[in-house]
Amino acid sequence: MNMKTTTHASPMRLLTLLLAAVLLFGAILPTLTACGADTALSFDGVSIDSEMYAFWFSMSKTDVMRRYGIKSTQDNEAFWSSECKLEGKEGRTWGEVVNEEVLRAVKQKLVAAMIYDELGLSMTKSQKKTVRSYLDDMVEYVANGEKAALRDKLEAYGSSFAALRRCAAFDLRAELVLSYLARNGKTELTSEEKAGFYNDNYYRVKILYINKEVYGAFENGVRVEKPLSFVGPGARNDQDKAELDAILDASYETGKLPEGFDEVFDEYLSRSDEEIHGNEAYPNGIYVTRSIDLGGGLLEDEVYEAARGLRAGQLVHVETENGDRYIYGYTLDTAAYDDTRLAPFFSDFYSRAASRALTARALARIDEVLVYTEACEDITVYTVPCNLEFKLCTVG
Repeated sequence: MNMKTTTHASPMRLLTLLLAAVLLFGAILPTLTACGADTALSFDGVSIDSEMYAFWFSMSKTDVMRRYGIKSTQDNEAFWSSECKLEGKEGRTWGEVVNEEVLRAVKQKLVAAMIYDELGLSMTKSQKKTVRSYLDDMVEYVANGEKAALRDKLEAYGSSFAALRRCAAFDLRAELVLSYLARNGKTELTSEEKAGFYNDNYYRVKILYINKEVYGAFENGVRVEKPLSFVGPGARNDQDKAELDAILDASYETGKLPEGFDEVFDEYLSRSDEEIHGNEAYPNGIYVTRSIDLGGGLLEDEVYEAARGLRAGQLVHVETENGDRYIYGYTLDTAAYDDTRLAPFFSDFYSRAASRALTARALARIDEVLVYTEACEDITVYTVPCNLEFKLCTVG
């Protein structure tokens, strides 16, 4: 007959096993969540400690100061306690304003790093090596090769070498998710994100050039200058200028251009001293944004400034050292950023759209970030100096 034997552990043995389990769980938990008694912020089960928060605080504080034009010499108690007189921030001190914005920036960084995980991304060996290389670079860049000196410098910001390593891994994840969205923007950015960035940052215009000396023809896609002839090209310049000036004068009174002005302007464009809207150049107009560069000096500074912000149906006139330019706004074509014929205007579209999209996605979720007051209440503009020595870990 088989008998089942039950062995009862002693209370002391049970206590020993329980303590062992607690210690084991405590050893695993920081690896999984970066969590612990010193947790400063947490999001979706992943946390950063006070030393990480202090390092990021010093870096973000510097960024915020630059944005507001605050000098490093103003990084003192007197300034931070002074009243901030910016519109919308009245009745608060500069310290309160900057503390709030830095906390917001660090929350945003944490959320962006976790979006990397949510997209199912993982680091390659070379990317992991970037973190190690960053630490070595900081030893050389900040401390002249002295690791002990780097520790001393980090202590001044309330941080440590180990915390710097953890920050670097988070920084790199935030960089990698941005890079991923930029490379795969056609599929990974939503239609709303792409269209929103496009509509907010691009303007489509056509430009009538009335030059003083040269005629700019396009031959095989290359601009070639020819002497301006007042028999052929340029023959109606004075008349066209007078007519357009009269139209503009009238529009200042009525607030609108003549009926059917699109067709009227096309007629003037057919006599432009630059074939910029000919079939070999940009027949549908140019898409102006802050980073456009057509080369050859076609988009002069005065033209660029006038074209940015010009809406459909608006006409402006600017004078440059090379002549008169009449710039007319047109409605944006749908999804022009995916038209290969217009590629010169959108070379950085997806990188910039991805940056804005990632920022918006992170900001939409920063209210989910938990702040552990006890761990970060002493990390403020008063206690952590602005950081002019270090740089963040990036893929570039």
